[in-house]
Amino acid sequence: MKFSGGKTIKYAKGNNTEGTIIAVPSYQSLGAYGKYVMRNECIIDDIVEAIARSSKSNCEEACETFLAGLFNKYQDAFFSSATKNGVLSLRVMDEVSVEAMLSEAGVNWKSGRILF
Repeated sequence: MKFSGGKTIKYAKGNNTEGTIIAVPSYQSLGAYGKYVMRNECIIDDIVEAIARSSKSNCEEACETFLAGLFNKYQDAFFSSATKNGVLSLRVMDEVSVEAMLSEAGVNWKSGRILF
């Protein structure tokens, strides 16, 4: 293993593929982790930079890949967090609005019942 300074360690995996070990700080509560991940130069930055460096891409693309992985593994938590942070807005339409929308679209009552 080779220590590369900072908070990561480079190592060669069993098949001689280079890997990165990222140091994860230890806190007693989710609140403390929440404050930590909002800072600059936290574990999220380390992960995204390691993905970007390894894949020879930029940090934006690496971040999209990382977020897609989080979404695929933890969809409920992803949607919940997006909603809490105002990124996603889940609105429920009332019956009158739904009926008006279906009427405007030319969908009759019987077809509308099949949809819902």
